[in-house]
Amino acid sequence: MKKVFLLILVAAFCFSPADAQKRRKAVKKVVEVVPEKTPEEELFEELLPSTAKVMFVDSVVVDKALFLSLLPMASEMGRVHTDGDIVSYTNGFGNTSIYAEGDTIRGRHLYMTHLYGKKWSEPAQLTELPQPMADYPFLMGDGVTLYFSAEGEGTLGGRDIYRTTYDASGSHFYEAVNMGMPYNSPANDYMLAISDYDNLGWLVTDRYQPEGKVCIYTFEPTAQRQTFDEDTDTEILTRYARLEHIKDTWAFGDANEAIQRRDAMIARINSKEAGDKVMFVVNDNTVYTSLDDFHTPSGKKLYQALMADKGKLAKLQSLLDSTRESYADAARAKKYEIGRRLNALEQEVEALENDIAQAEKTLRNAENK
Repeated sequence: MKKVFLLILVAAFCFSPADAQKRRKAVKKVVEVVPEKTPEEELFEELLPSTAKVMFVDSVVVDKALFLSLLPMASEMGRVHTDGDIVSYTNGFGNTSIYAEGDTIRGRHLYMTHLYGKKWSEPAQLTELPQPMADYPFLMGDGVTLYFSAEGEGTLGGRDIYRTTYDASGSHFYEAVNMGMPYNSPANDYMLAISDYDNLGWLVTDRYQPEGKVCIYTFEPTAQRQTFDEDTDTEILTRYARLEHIKDTWAFGDANEAIQRRDAMIARINSKEAGDKVMFVVNDNTVYTSLDDFHTPSGKKLYQALMADKGKLAKLQSLLDSTRESYADAARAKKYEIGRRLNALEQEVEALENDIAQAEKTLRNAENK
């Protein structure tokens, strides 16, 4: 009995009311406050498993105000142009036009018109495509598949790319669907255009870009949407979804072959433009402005080859500039390897400049006879 009494006294002596309060505070559970996810974050998680496997070939950063004029669109793809704040797409046949018009108050909507004979039909608003602030339309060569961008509810943030198809029997478009990732991002994704003939596509977005700039990505479209395996690591899948490194996507196809197709397409476009727009100084008194101005068929071919070489030179000079920047920023261990590439590029540029100068001289001599 005495032992029990002593234990009670010891307990009362060792733990004062203040100590007891401290102990109660110490054992309180720490409640972690988890912030609610935004609708955009929830949509990202929802769309992540369906991220498409897409091989992106390359990218180039340009001024946002100029990107429509810098898209390498062959004539069969149609053309996208602006008239004030109206962005219009006209197909390759020149008989269908889809354009975006409106403002932030009335909303921005898509309209379609057709050319019958020499007269365009009354523009009809595509009310079946209710996405707010719709813009930058592009109709595929099949005349059925339409891509455009929109902003507002249901996007990952900023503008997203949407896809729809045309029902000819019902004369209307089906409900548009969000293209998902990697085409869309929390940034502004403005436009998607595809060349069926060359099996190449272009995505215009301002992700990872400073104010006033956009990036034009070149990619290889697939006939059917291909997605990743269900057991793909979430971190890896997120990297592809966000398009963090385009070289990672080269595992999905033959990048070199796609680059060759791209270069061939650009050469074809440049060749046509060279045929349409000629500016060649023959002498102090003569300037050619048309291929028909050249005296012989060989003179026309020489000029077209000359323009192709000038296009190649522009690309080489751009690559040389970026390699110089890489060399300046590279670690010491990498400088030797980059320096060798830099030296080879400088020699290639110099040789091509000499070839162009000689070709111009030969062509002028031939035309001055």
